[in-house]
Formats: sequence, structure tokens, C-alpha cells
Amino acid sequence: MYRKDAEHVNEILNQEKSIYIQISEMIENDILRDVLLEDERVPSTNELAKLYAINPSTAAKGINILVDAGILYKKRGIGMFVSDGAKEVIRTKRKARFC
Repeated sequence: MYRKDAEHVNEILNQEKSIYIQISEMIENDILRDVLLEDERVPSTNELAKLYAINPSTAAKGINILVDAGILYKKRGIGMFVSDGAKEVIRTKRKARFC
């Protein structure tokens, strides 16, 4: 499934940010920590919805943010995958927040 044993810090959804933003940030964090590697499948919207007890459309919104940013890409009928260079895209995006 999505979370690989003890390779990550458990992240819990909170009320500080919108849930879909938290979902996208958790996936970004897993990419930065090498929990999710380039060309590796990420969890489906239904898997995320079940894991975090959220609506699948909320999970889809979080994933679509990453697709729009070029961090994930779709393989029709198979799922979403981490794009080549995703780590650098995330780092650049996060650095821009602080400039």
C-alpha cells in the first residue's frame, strides 16, 4: 500500500489547512524523503480516501495539484506516477515561497 512501513513519519490531517493541500504536501514530502521514487506509482484517490477517511474527490483535488505542477503524471487506466525531476520541481516551488 502507500505508506512504506517505518520509512516515514506518520502524518495526520489537521484543521490548519485544507485537506486537499495537506494530501498534496504529504505526497511531496514522501517524494523528497525518497519514500516515493521517480516513476513509482502513487496511491489512487480511492486508496487515499480510505487511508485518511476523506471524500475521494478531495483526494483527487490534492493529486491534481501535483499533476498540474508536473510532479505527478497520469498513465491512463493504471494510475498516477512520480514524474522525472519531481524532487527538483518541489524544491524550486518551496524555495520560491521564501523569496
